[in-house]
Amino acid sequence: MELTKKFTPPKRECDGCTVCCQGWLSAEALGYRFFPGQPCHWVGCSGCTVYADRPPVCQDFQCGWKESHFLPEWFKPTESNMIALWREWKAEEMCEEGENGQYLCLSECGKSMTAKHMTWLNNYAAAGVLNVKYQYEGRWHWIGSDAFCQWNCDGAVPITADDEQKKEETKEVKRERARNPDGTYKADDPSTPDINEAWVEVEDTTKPQ
Repeated sequence: MELTKKFTPPKRECDGCTVCCQGWLSAEALGYRFFPGQPCHWVGCSGCTVYADRPPVCQDFQCGWKESHFLPEWFKPTESNMIALWREWKAEEMCEEGENGQYLCLSECGKSMTAKHMTWLNNYAAAGVLNVKYQYEGRWHWIGSDAFCQWNCDGAVPITADDEQKKEETKEVKRERARNPDGTYKADDPSTPDINEAWVEVEDTTKPQ
């Protein structure tokens, strides 16, 4: 029986796409800034005119469509009118089992997302495969896990191990007067050897867990 040959798709290329240079993102290239409404100074009719000498901000840019085949071919920026970027909302060491600390960020480029693209994103988000933050008619929206959505509502600041440590260090501790087995307060008992024994830490049930 003939074994099915494993298919490895070819590496994706820009192939004339210059959407990331057209002013939908913000950066500086060789002394000239580009930003929404202002394309890169160096982009020409057939692409980047200084490609061989492009600065690190351009060399290090990772187009979410180009860097892997996770997104369909029709998510290419020239076809979808969106720039896709993979970003981190939670450090890997902070993720629980089965949780993904990355999310897909989609910036619209002159036109709003089509129903075809939105349906694809919704299906993957509903299946628990993908967290998405996307722009639609200029406003930002998000879909995905409850934790990811809450993170966006709280300000979208990436969660790191240091943040959790600080949270533990600053967590308020609730204390109440300790009692003897007979119900009397230890503080009122002359036999209590240490004043610290007159108080006990308890779980604060007044705050959501």
